[in-house]
Amino acid sequence: MRKVFLTNLLFVVAINLVVKPLYLFGVEVRVQNTLGAEVYGLYFALLNSAYLLQIINDFGIQIFNNRQVAIDQSKLRAFFPGFITLKVVLSGVYLLSLMILGIFLGFAPYLQALLLIGVNLILTSFILFLRSGISGLGYYRIDSALSVLDKFLMLIIVGGMLFLFSERFTLFHFVFGQMAALMLTLVFSWLLLNRYSPWTLTWLSFKQLRSLAMKALPYATAVFLMTIYTRLDGVMIMRLLKDGDYETGIYAAGYRILDAVNMIALLFALLLLPMFSNSRSSITQLRLLLGEGFRYMWMLVIPVCVFGISFREEIMTGLYAQADSYWGDVFGLLIANFILMGMMYVFGTFLTAMGHVKSMNIVFAITVLLNIVLNFLFIPHYKAAGAAAATLITQFFAVCGILALCVRVLPLNLTTGFVFRVLGFTSFCVGACLFILNSIGLVWYLALCVYIPSILVGAFVFRILVWSEIADVLRRV
Repeated sequence: MRKVFLTNLLFVVAINLVVKPLYLFGVEVRVQNTLGAEVYGLYFALLNSAYLLQIINDFGIQIFNNRQVAIDQSKLRAFFPGFITLKVVLSGVYLLSLMILGIFLGFAPYLQALLLIGVNLILTSFILFLRSGISGLGYYRIDSALSVLDKFLMLIIVGGMLFLFSERFTLFHFVFGQMAALMLTLVFSWLLLNRYSPWTLTWLSFKQLRSLAMKALPYATAVFLMTIYTRLDGVMIMRLLKDGDYETGIYAAGYRILDAVNMIALLFALLLLPMFSNSRSSITQLRLLLGEGFRYMWMLVIPVCVFGISFREEIMTGLYAQADSYWGDVFGLLIANFILMGMMYVFGTFLTAMGHVKSMNIVFAITVLLNIVLNFLFIPHYKAAGAAAATLITQFFAVCGILALCVRVLPLNLTTGFVFRVLGFTSFCVGACLFILNSIGLVWYLALCVYIPSILVGAFVFRILVWSEIADVLRRV
């Protein structure tokens, strides 16, 4: 199982490092520069508002389905048709609820854009659900390829729009371009899943739908609470400040980069969930997977955070026409969250696979309350930077709670050697970045080209990466 994890992890990271940066820097950054911080800030607020009702749209079905199919693949045919029916019903309820929420939040003039964004989130939810079936069946590489297909198509479609009529490009062009890419990805995912495990779409009674919904409810609650404390800040900036659209645009500029690297970390979780679920009966296998997941996640999050914080101003001013040092400070606070989010994906996924979702929900509920209080305290005084600081404190509290639960479920046997390797690699990343920043003085994108090889050397020196493991994977490819 460890070899399977590492093989698919290297594959998913490789294809994401090719596609996601092209989309991020080639499309999304250019979209914000074309539309301006205010218009893109409005889009970000609308998007986050739509995410607040994600409990209706997703209802934890994706996580529940992934876990159940990984434990017993025959459950795909048992649960899948019914969940499709349930998701169709929930999609209608979601759009109606979104319209009501939009009016309540003062977005009545932008309801059309809000509903279109809601449709895109519905399409995304269906894609993730179909992918959960594919990964649950053990087709991890197919799932990894599908994880970048939508962004690859957006790169072509939205990028083509920007090229053809950049002077007339509007927010609706961006939203419709995303919609076209998501629809194509959905159709392709549907065809693939039906090929690997043919099933028949059936419509269920209300009683049957209610039974399925109750099974998924704990997972739905977890998704809802995590969405609240990660997405509420963008809405609160817009509502609490007079220049909320501009400050939200600043926050969105930094959050976009965090979200992009976070997508790679999320794929760790999507790989680990079915593997943890498959290994539930073996404590030894669980410890090995948990250790591997932490080790490789640490190798991702630490270098990204160190580099992002060190070059925060250069990155933002280099990417955005309106950016200044304040934009960099907001980004620095946001990218620091990546360490905590990565740890949440490893240890939170472990708890989910082990069935301890209700305990996690208690932690998440307290986290939501903390986030709301901190946002009300910080945003009026520190604006976007206050929201970023509130997010960092909130994430730290959530990770501490999740780690405490993990220790209760599976005590962590940390050796002195392992702690030394982790701390040594972290110190190496900081030292390498400071040396490049202060001694060489390269612009940030050239500094990154020097930094990445240095980090790989450090990873091998401190045995975060082990050559024998890599060689074994290469022989399997």
